[in-house]
Amino acid sequence: MAEPPQPQRVLAAVRLLAAAQDPEAIRAAEAALAREGAAPGFGVALAQIAHAAELPPPDRQAAAVLLKQYVKQHWVEGERGFVPPEVSEADKAAIRAALPAGLADPDSKIRTAVGMAIAAVAAWDWPQAWPGLLEFIVGAIKERKDTNLLMGCLRCLGVMASDLDNDQAPALVQALSPELAAVVSAPHTPPGLAATCFAIMAELAGALASLSGTYQRQVRNMLVPLMSPWVPLVCGVLGADMQDRAGWPAKHAALRLAQPLVTYFSKPLEGSVPALMGATWQLLLAAQPLHQAVLVEGSGEDGHDAADGADGDEGVGLESLLAQLFELLLSLVGPPRFRQQLGAALPQLVYVAIPYLQMTEAVRVPAGAQDQAHAWAASVNQFVADEEEDIVSCRASAELVLVELADTFGVAALVLLLEAVSRRLAEADAAAAAGQASWWAMREAAIMALGACSDQLVQAVASGALPAAQLQQAVDALLQRDLAPLAATGAALQAQQQPVPPPQLGDDGQQLLAGRALCVGARLQEVATPAQREALLQAAAAAVVAGSSATVSIGAFRALACLCPAAPAAGLAALLPQLLPALVRLLGAAEEESLHLVLEVLAAVIDAAGARGAPGLAPEQALAVAQPVLQVWVAHTADPLIAPDAQAVIAAIAAHPACLPGLAAAAAPTLAGILARGAAARGAARAAAPPPAAQGAGEEGPMLVEASLDLLGTLVDPGQPAVAAELCRGVLGPVLALLSASDDPSELNSAVQLLLQLLRCCPTPELLAACAADAPGEGGGPLARLLGAALQLVAPAQPDSCSRCAGPLLAQLLKTFPSELAAPPPPALAAGAGAAAGPAAGSCVGLLLHALAAKLAGGGCSAATVASLLEFVVCLALLDSARLLELLAGMQLASPGGSAASGLAVVVPLWLEHAPDMTGSLLTRRSAAALLQLLQARHHPALVGLLCQGQPVEEAGGGGGGRVTRARARQQGGLHYTQVPAPAKVLQVLGQLLAADAEGGRGGGGGEEEEGDWGDESGSDDDDDGGGACAPDFSSPVGARLKAMGVPPELGGEGGLDLADVMDRSAAATPLPDDPADANDPLLRTPMRALVRAGLAQLAAADPGWFEAAAPHLGARERAALEAALGVSAAPGQRRRALLDAGPAEWMPAVGAAAAPQAAPPSGAAAVSVWLAGIAGPTARITAPRAGQELVITGKQPVMFDGAASQALAGAALVGWDWEVSGTRDDGRPFETSFVGAQRSVVLPAGRYAATLTVAAAQHGDGVLSSGSDVVQAFTVRNATAEAEAAAAAGSGAAAPPFAAPEAPQQLLEGPPEPGQQLDEAGQQQAALPPPTQLDIAPLATMAAMAPLPGAAAAADQAPDAAGSDAELLGGTAAAAAAPLPPAGPAVSEAAEQQQQPAPPAAAPAAPPAWPVDMAGIAPGQIFGWAFESVLTTAGSEWEAAQAAAAAEEARRQAELAALMQVRGAGGGARG
Repeated sequence: MAEPPQPQRVLAAVRLLAAAQDPEAIRAAEAALAREGAAPGFGVALAQIAHAAELPPPDRQAAAVLLKQYVKQHWVEGERGFVPPEVSEADKAAIRAALPAGLADPDSKIRTAVGMAIAAVAAWDWPQAWPGLLEFIVGAIKERKDTNLLMGCLRCLGVMASDLDNDQAPALVQALSPELAAVVSAPHTPPGLAATCFAIMAELAGALASLSGTYQRQVRNMLVPLMSPWVPLVCGVLGADMQDRAGWPAKHAALRLAQPLVTYFSKPLEGSVPALMGATWQLLLAAQPLHQAVLVEGSGEDGHDAADGADGDEGVGLESLLAQLFELLLSLVGPPRFRQQLGAALPQLVYVAIPYLQMTEAVRVPAGAQDQAHAWAASVNQFVADEEEDIVSCRASAELVLVELADTFGVAALVLLLEAVSRRLAEADAAAAAGQASWWAMREAAIMALGACSDQLVQAVASGALPAAQLQQAVDALLQRDLAPLAATGAALQAQQQPVPPPQLGDDGQQLLAGRALCVGARLQEVATPAQREALLQAAAAAVVAGSSATVSIGAFRALACLCPAAPAAGLAALLPQLLPALVRLLGAAEEESLHLVLEVLAAVIDAAGARGAPGLAPEQALAVAQPVLQVWVAHTADPLIAPDAQAVIAAIAAHPACLPGLAAAAAPTLAGILARGAAARGAARAAAPPPAAQGAGEEGPMLVEASLDLLGTLVDPGQPAVAAELCRGVLGPVLALLSASDDPSELNSAVQLLLQLLRCCPTPELLAACAADAPGEGGGPLARLLGAALQLVAPAQPDSCSRCAGPLLAQLLKTFPSELAAPPPPALAAGAGAAAGPAAGSCVGLLLHALAAKLAGGGCSAATVASLLEFVVCLALLDSARLLELLAGMQLASPGGSAASGLAVVVPLWLEHAPDMTGSLLTRRSAAALLQLLQARHHPALVGLLCQGQPVEEAGGGGGGRVTRARARQQGGLHYTQVPAPAKVLQVLGQLLAADAEGGRGGGGGEEEEGDWGDESGSDDDDDGGGACAPDFSSPVGARLKAMGVPPELGGEGGLDLADVMDRSAAATPLPDDPADANDPLLRTPMRALVRAGLAQLAAADPGWFEAAAPHLGARERAALEAALGVSAAPGQRRRALLDAGPAEWMPAVGAAAAPQAAPPSGAAAVSVWLAGIAGPTARITAPRAGQELVITGKQPVMFDGAASQALAGAALVGWDWEVSGTRDDGRPFETSFVGAQRSVVLPAGRYAATLTVAAAQHGDGVLSSGSDVVQAFTVRNATAEAEAAAAAGSGAAAPPFAAPEAPQQLLEGPPEPGQQLDEAGQQQAALPPPTQLDIAPLATMAAMAPLPGAAAAADQAPDAAGSDAELLGGTAAAAAAPLPPAGPAVSEAAEQQQQPAPPAAAPAAPPAWPVDMAGIAPGQIFGWAFESVLTTAGSEWEAAQAAAAAEEARRQAELAALMQVRGAGGGARG
């Protein structure tokens, strides 16, 4: 028997698929289709079936749909979603030829399916392979002879328009716009056909949003003439009778088209926009009665059936039509060019918008909103789900319009809103009096409008633009009209009356009003009176305790979350005994949709119970809450909403000190069991064995284990070491087992974070006892298992992501167990290292270092992992850099290529490469300090012969010069780098750190985008014709602080800085360390520039030739940063010749050669003064004070120093103003101070002074710095207050001052300013700075390997005796490599200066011990930090502290320069 033709076989397969019901039949039909699809001609057969008029329409429609899918999968090989085989070219041509005829089919479903298939082919082939398609479609539309063909072509265009690229859309608009406009404007055009035309144009015009820049502007310019005819067409459709529901699809599509017209073409179509706005306004008014009748009262049909679109399109309901109307209104409200027209209609617009906020139905229910309110009252889940999903409805869109009006028009819109709300509330009361069933819907809409703009209303009251009484009256109305029963019940609760009367709230609508009133009243609490806030809190608590309906309970939850953080302690404490049990009961009855709301309220209530002096939770209350919350947490660990909220409740309980011990005791066994079972399951999986069934292993998923670790972390409090010790005894074993068994990076990271918290918070003896109890039968000491887990994290076989958390753990082990790690390692661990570890195997520290170096030598580590591991190396370098170099040099490591390399050749180059990748201000500073330690060991034989990667170079003959681009690198076969000695690379890295620190402090600002006439690059043609930027709001606490700090007004307002964001980023710039002990590390408060300057100043004094030889290895960026830090500046073209032309240095011999002897270094002053030669710079100009001027002040008023008139040379910009003021007080004592800034207000004691201003300028091209100075001599400061007091004491009157100084600016700090304190332009008091004679280079004990600085020994003497001085601890064998600086004058303390007594003489530095040192008894925070006399005074927040630190550093630098200039004999001459 012959096989049937292919079309018949394909038809049989199509029918088989359509008739299949069960999964087996469906799979068999799909297999048959797949077999036919693999054969040539399958697509042609489907096209023939779709066009066969004799076949049933379902078969034809199914064939057309399958053809569309076939085209998408098989048309172009290599494209996304392609499935072989590819359609042959012959079949493609046959399909393209057959498809257009289907657009004229009488059946609309066939036309739609064929149109979708044509669109799928056109996406690949039009216009290149199918050039006649557009001509065919445009011709059919233009002729309009065949209605079916016209409808089919329009339907096909609608599909094509939604899937066009940037080149196709403009061409299609040009070809179709006139023809579509002619169809719409033709008389007797059916509404469905017009709707299709509008929808096509809306898709095509909306495609402009995907264009950008110049191309978008060119396309829009080209399309303006084509879009002009559409504006009157849109206006005509919008103005048609609203009662004609058949016209709703056309109105909806016209609104869609109007939105891109307003967004992209409003400027060229400016004359037509008022007509469009008028038509929109009329539609808004005409739709309101229908909205009330159909959607609110449910008295009419929604019109889905009567408002069907063209050619089988889905109908348009009133809800979607109104939502699209409000989307257009949003587009009109935002741009400034429409504000004048909207401003005239603003009162009516606000009033008319409020009724659209009335509650409508998600589905059509005959009883309307009343049924919806009943359903919400009965089901919390449905209420929460409907509210969260209500984001595209008419109600949500109208709310957004009101918010946008309030943001755009400010106080004017808010005043109108309050008036409109008042009118609508009165209308609702009148409807209630008239007996209307849905009276409450309008009242709820008015309350919702008030809540939608609550943030703007509160801000307006805070700024004084609105009186608080207006909003307080609104809150009173809510309390008296909607919340009176709840408030009465809440008052009885607080008074602890028995029995408590239940609230009587009325029907479902009134209950919904009570819930809305609770939520909105809580949002307005900031402007409410204390009595109103208390009444709101009582009402919300009563709603929870009474077990009210869902609508009331949800409102109460949201109200409590807002009210509790600011609630008075006494009022909340009285409610807690009944509120907490009620919340716990709700926790057990709540479903998933509402569970997270109950948890949020619990967290807010518990947080507030311990705030502002409240007595806090009792331990029994905490346990009653904790147990059910833990059960919820275990059951919903994978839920992204519930699990974090449950953990927040546990953290809130843990924040109550009295509750933490009981909470930890209750939670630890459960969590430890989860960890133990998880560790057993992972160990069994690693060993390819089934988990031990007796322990129930394998039941704990990864998310539960990780979440348990995170939850345990919330129970570890540094302030309660006893609790940390108890937790350590219970969970340390499972945590270590998990570290050894797991290979999940997230689990390992969480386990390490918990272990770090335990190490930081648990006393060391308890830690050692817990470690010993964890493995009582194992040898090797108590730390063997802990060290084993750490070694496994850095094992070469461990994946990169699993080793990323190892560095901080190793560093913490070094801080927590210093003596134990200095001891020899357990034999089992030492045997694993083998002979390759060399001398490092003699101590636990060396063993850890060897494992880390082997991990790095194995390669494959990401930059983040390398930076993390290097934290341990940084810590060791701070302890003893020379010993670290010896240990690394003694290691032999295997590289991936099979060759051997020393640990030094592996670790140090990686350290220098990834030092900029280290994150965190403290770690970055520690790394810089450790690099300075390496520089002190620059003559170490192992370091001298080490070469590192330097700057990228251009191959000879590359031409062009300049930096090496990627294109040039490809031309020369990849990037090539210079090889530089490791010490020079260290200096280069220090320059990189300095440059990054400076750039981060200034903030990175990108260049501004050039805007054309069409506006910003987002495509909107709004160019803000009306008005400038709004003035910044300094009314908030954040704004007041910034105003006091002198933030210029132009930085606020629209387009300026977000004031809260500024403060957040400022605080984030200097975050507190994770380890509480690190908070005392002075490095945390030492600017990077001061740190590097202190270390390099010694180096310049001891070895001036070192800079000469290292300079050629520096890039321009690093050199500029180092010169700026050292106070060196050179005019363009006048850099010191030695910096540019220095030859090879004697201290940088060839690899393997010995270091050449060095010449005797010059003195410190002479060494640094060489850098100050050949200076030329800008013009400094002091305009206040003037020479010879007498300034009379009263009390502690400041003197203004003004250098703002200074000017830079051409091609440069001023970047710094450094002031020095010196002279003699009236009591004969000398006085000196220094500060920075173009204008500064400084408190000076009475006396006679001279002032020097040094300004610095940077060249635009290369950033080269230059400086210039101005001097004002012999100005006098008189203190009239002191003179009057002296005269009164002597019994005689003092003469009145000739003139009075201006009033002192408002001080941010408490107490009067002292001499030497500066006030900025806004009068903010800066931290006190000692005079320059008291300042010397900070005695940094981490630089003990360097030459000792003046005052270092004195600072070391103040360290605890038990620990020894930090200078002793951190000293190294390279101390003799640097010569000491000559004394720069005694350091005078403040008390000694007041008593005119010299400071005690400096003691001789102690001899450095061997390393590993015995670090027993040393506080962890002092191991890597150092003790020094701080010249910074922390004042206020991190912002003030950072400002004070910067000012102190500049003052110290100026003091050093002054001393050096005196050595040069410059005296009072011009400064350079």
